[in-house]
Amino acid sequence: MSETVANANWYVRNKGKVFGPFTPEQLAAMKRSSRLTAATEVSVDRKQWSKAESVPGLFPAPKQATPMADGSGDSIAVLAGKAHEPPAPPPSPQDAYAWYYGEGEERRGPVSYSELRQLALEGKVLRETLVWNETLKDWSPAASVTDLRLLDVPLETGAPAAKTKPAGRRPSLDDTNNSGFGLSGSDRATETYGVLEPFVQFFQELVAVAIYIVSAQMLKKKAVRWVIGFGLFPLALVYARSEFRLESWITMSLLGAYFALFWAAFFHAILRPTGPVWNRGVLWAILVVLIGMPLLLASQELSVRQTLLKKALESPKVLDRFVGFTFGVGLPEEFVKVLPFFLFALSRKQRIEAKSGLFWGLSCGFGFAIAEAVMQYNKIHASQFFKSSVQIADLARSVGPGDPASSATLTEILFQVYSGTLVGQITRFISLPLLHAAWSGINGWFIASASRDANNVLPAVIVGLLLTALLHGTYDTFASSASIGGRAIGMASAVVSLLLFLAYMSKALDEGAAQGESDDV
Repeated sequence: MSETVANANWYVRNKGKVFGPFTPEQLAAMKRSSRLTAATEVSVDRKQWSKAESVPGLFPAPKQATPMADGSGDSIAVLAGKAHEPPAPPPSPQDAYAWYYGEGEERRGPVSYSELRQLALEGKVLRETLVWNETLKDWSPAASVTDLRLLDVPLETGAPAAKTKPAGRRPSLDDTNNSGFGLSGSDRATETYGVLEPFVQFFQELVAVAIYIVSAQMLKKKAVRWVIGFGLFPLALVYARSEFRLESWITMSLLGAYFALFWAAFFHAILRPTGPVWNRGVLWAILVVLIGMPLLLASQELSVRQTLLKKALESPKVLDRFVGFTFGVGLPEEFVKVLPFFLFALSRKQRIEAKSGLFWGLSCGFGFAIAEAVMQYNKIHASQFFKSSVQIADLARSVGPGDPASSATLTEILFQVYSGTLVGQITRFISLPLLHAAWSGINGWFIASASRDANNVLPAVIVGLLLTALLHGTYDTFASSASIGGRAIGMASAVVSLLLFLAYMSKALDEGAAQGESDDV
């Protein structure tokens, strides 16, 4: 290797990262501190790389032994010569780690213990000089470090040392900048700010975080978009309602869509549908709202359904109400929800993945729940608000000036109306969409399971509709019961519905994992 190369500055490559340039002296210091091995890649031009053992004088080759007559070790002459050589001094234990020292406001190093001793002899390391190695918790004056107090050279007292620590953080084996091997050149000195240093550091961290926030890397994360979207949508809706004076049915529609999408995102994370499956689910949810709901409303004109609805809403007998809710409410609603999926399965003779069937059923159920929430608000809650308003107005007129009893009664009624409306809307927007999705999801599983043979689709739909209609009718019959026992039955039917759906979902996930899901829709 030429003299020019031997005296050149070197670059070091470690784990794909390039550091440097370093002088030969710095390479030697890195070798002594075990930061550089013979196999470490080095280069002078960052194009052609070789092992560090090729650097002249850095890793001297061992002396070749002269074989003896018996083929062993060194020759007698060599051994005789070695007998007159003084034994090499044992390595100092302090040389096992690298030292760093401060020079003004700059950080120097790494140097070996022997080099630090030489610096002390030369008067460059004084009693007040701040030093550090990996065994020390913090930068400390040289005179207070035990290893340096044991030096057999005096530590000269020089000018008063700076009150601040050398600029920059402690050297680390994990450095990833140009001083990634614990080296920091004089050209990398940083400015210090005295007592303001912590505040400056915090501000710099804040700037770094702000840059990361606006970077494309963070905004590409799906979790970031979901958290911001779901967390701030209600706040945005409040502002939009005030600014644009949105009508009540629009506000309720947006709230219904918000909670339905929340559940859809939850099950999306579990079922992990493909893009086409997700898109088809959204399309069918829209079809349920635009076509299914009008068909359901039109069916109310049928005399059979009118009779069943009358039993469900007016009959004092539990059995009549159960029959009315099951076949007058549950069965038509469940059929309307899975109608797009049912027609799709009839038109194709390809196996539908059970996970896809569940997700499509869920999507149809959420679409139906949004439309029903808006309809129920406009139809039922509007009338309840009117009755409550009339009651409050009558009581307000009867309240005399300074009548604390009547004022307390009026306040209590206001709170009852508000709390009842709040609980009702929470149930309508959170729990009922989940139940509707669970019932239609069960139907989706039956359809997907029978999709191998188009002749089995209709029986599967019938079985699924009967099962979900019974669950639906049981819930509607007892959920609004005046007795505690009746409400307990309604709650139990909701729990059973969710358990059935979750069992089918777990089965679909297990089947998909076992079969590979390669030929499924």
